[in-house]
Formats: sequence, C-alpha cells, structure tokens
Amino acid sequence: LELGGEPTDIVFTYAFSPRGESLLIDKSDVFVKDRRLLVADVATGATRLLVREQEANNVSAEWRAAWAPDGRSVYFTSDRAHDYHVWQVDAAGTAEGGAPRAITSGPWAVFGFTVTPRGLIVVANEGRAEERHLYRVPLRGGAPVRLSTRPGTHTPVVSPNGQLAAVLFSSDTVPPDLFVTDLAVARPGAASEQRLTTSPRPEFAAYTWPAPRYVTFTSRADGATVHGRLLLPPNYTPSRRWPVVVGSIYSNTVRNQWGGRNAHPLWGFDRVLLEKGYVVFALDVAGSSGHGTAFRRRIRLDYGGIDVEDIHSGVEWLVAQGIADASRVGIWGSSYGGLLTSMSLFTKPGVYRAGIAAAPATNVLHALTGEQRVMDTPQQRPAEYARASSSTKAAGLKDALMLVHGMRDVVVLYRDSVWLLQYLMQMGRDVELVTLPDAPHGWDLGPRYQTRYAFQRMLDFFDRHLAPNGAPAR
Repeated sequence: LELGGEPTDIVFTYAFSPRGESLLIDKSDVFVKDRRLLVADVATGATRLLVREQEANNVSAEWRAAWAPDGRSVYFTSDRAHDYHVWQVDAAGTAEGGAPRAITSGPWAVFGFTVTPRGLIVVANEGRAEERHLYRVPLRGGAPVRLSTRPGTHTPVVSPNGQLAAVLFSSDTVPPDLFVTDLAVARPGAASEQRLTTSPRPEFAAYTWPAPRYVTFTSRADGATVHGRLLLPPNYTPSRRWPVVVGSIYSNTVRNQWGGRNAHPLWGFDRVLLEKGYVVFALDVAGSSGHGTAFRRRIRLDYGGIDVEDIHSGVEWLVAQGIADASRVGIWGSSYGGLLTSMSLFTKPGVYRAGIAAAPATNVLHALTGEQRVMDTPQQRPAEYARASSSTKAAGLKDALMLVHGMRDVVVLYRDSVWLLQYLMQMGRDVELVTLPDAPHGWDLGPRYQTRYAFQRMLDFFDRHLAPNGAPAR
C-alpha cells in the first residue's frame, strides 16, 4: 500500500470494514504533527484520504478510529475542538459527506470508544475530571447517557453484540476487580452492574483507607486551572501546619483509581507517608489529559518550565490553605518526574527542603521519540533542549537532593546521574546517590529486595529532612 509519509510513520489503527472490502488506516508522523486517516481498497491497493490533521503544536496522540456498523462511515477521536471527542466522517470521501462532524462535544474528554449496533460506548470524564465512566451515545450523536454508577475508573471490554461490558473497576479505596455492566438497560443504575470478583483478603475491609480530596488551583505562570489530589494523614487537624511530600510528580496522576500511576506501586509508599504524618499531594501538570487541548499543549517546547511552575503553584496553594508547613516541603518523582524534581530544586531554592529524583531525565538531549513529540528533535531545538535539561541548572541547588537510579536503565542513562553527582559534589552540594545494581528504568518493578531497599532509603531521607513527627529537621 502507498500510504505516503515516511518509513518511520506510526500506524495507530488498522481495521477491515464490516464486509472486508476496505482497510481503515490511522497513521501519523513519529512526532504526531501530521495525522492521516486513510481507506485502502483491498482488491486494488488504492488509497484515499478521509481526514488529514496537521498541527505543529500537537503533543499527544490519544487517537482511536473504527468503522460504523454499516461500513459507510468512520468514527475517530480528535482534539480539534475543546478536547478529545468522537467525530464521524463519510468513508466514501464524497464532497457532500466528507467533512467530519462531531458526535460528542462539551467541556470534558473522551478516552476511548467502542462501536456497537446499539450505539457508541464511550469512556469519558464528563462531570468529574478525575473519573472515567461509561456512556452510551447514539450512532448519529446526541446527549451521552451514563451507564456506570460507582465513582472511580471503569475500563471496559464490550461484547460483540453491544449488550454487555466486562469492566475492570477501581477507585481510590477499592482495588481492581471485575464487573459486568448491562449496556442495554433503559435506565442505568446500581442493578445494571454485577460484581464478578473480590480480590482483597477479608482483612482488607477492616482498615479505613483515607480517601483524597480533589482540588483545583490557579497556575502562577499563566492562570490556568490545575487539578490536584490531596491526601491528609489519619491524625490530621487543621490547627497546625504539616510536612508535605509532593509526588510522585508526573503527568496524569490525578485519577480516582487504585494505586495512582499503574507503573509504580505508589499506593504502598503513599500510605506509609500518611501513617507517618505527611500530607501527600499530586497534581496534573501541563501536558496531562482530560483538562482540555489548550491545557495539554501548554507543555509544548517547555519541559521543566511551565510544568515546574504548576508544581510550585500547588505548594503555594497548600501554604495559603493553612495545610503545609512552608519550611517542610519535599518533592519526588521518577523519570520525567525526576526531571521535574531536579529542575524544581535547581531553579527554586528554598521552596522545597528536600527532593528525590529517581531515574531522572536530567539530560533531555538523550530524548526518545516520546519526548520529541513535545520538543521536536535536539538538532531542531538545541536552545530549548538545553533549557529543559535540569543538569544545566544544577549550580542552583541549595537544598537536599537524593538520586535513585538503576544501573540497567536503558531509557535514562545511569551515567547521567553519576555525572550529576560528581558535578554537585565538586560544588559542595548536599547530594547522595542510591544505586540499584539490578534495576531497569522501572526501578521499583525489579527484584523486591531492591524495591524495599530503595523505598526505605527514600523514607529515611524525607524523615531526616522534613521531621514528620514534629522533631527538629536536620
């Protein structure tokens, strides 16, 4: 097939039409700036263009595409308006029906959809930015009808006839379990959801798991609304100010789901911090999904800039609310979160008393194609890459820094942390390195003895500098 573009282009979706005579192809350049939705004739190999979206400021590709049940049109997600929504385009590409039309719209986002003969089953965050619910939308568009009832995150697999969905569900206080949702009921309610599995042990129900507060505040940089996830310790009282750990810092951390980011066992570390008397705070920095196209694209060419300002804004909000002790604020994150942590300490001395940068991307010149969606290539943007690399700002460190890095990391180079350690040592800065000999980039998913060792060192580091129980910090 002649699809145009470059050999490195990414194919996000390919699917045969219901009768098998055509092939739908959703593809883009590797930097997700030039997307093309194509239909190929199976018999001849000839292709025709249905939709082309060119946007130099695009930074993400949460794209889906699927055939309509009759094969005469195609549904696809696009953030050409407020945020990702479902659009429909005529598969014939005729002049009368060739322009895409919106099937869903509004100040919320679509994260996925399934086409069924009964309509579209859409996963969206209408009403609550931190949640993911199931909705039914008519094939021709219309008001979405919510099908899921439990607050949290619902991840469905829809049956072929569109009547049922097997749903993996979790929330802040409920670990993942499997439910079946009846999608065909006229009036959805609790009776339309049936639980199939119960994973936790019976002892789990005897413990009260602190639920977070979901908050919003204004970015000090540009006035954007930023969403946060606030966890208060069990013995919290508003009569005094508390030590705070901001983290794990990353994009897309403000979710009503079990464990936060799926790649890290943050549930366990967060709970230990809470039990010790820390306030734990996370936020969706610029670039995060579910808050509008404009919010996401704020990160364009600005790693370590607007995102760091969003984090600082969250700290200022905690202090203004009377929650945080401004002299006892810590921050931590891994990978991109390590970049954010190190950049925060290097450029904002005194805001954070201590920070832990794990597998930190301190030299963005080593960026992979994911980072280049935001930054273009290092050859195209040398000044922007230098500005986004926290290693170029390391001389600004005035507070305590811990580096955690696995020696088998092939994503962020271990030697970058060794170089940074040596540089900071030469300047007499307060820095230490926790080396994990048998850990890859996901250092907390390697051998358990290493994971326990790393988290214990991190906990000791925060205790030493932030004194959660009221003892003088060192």
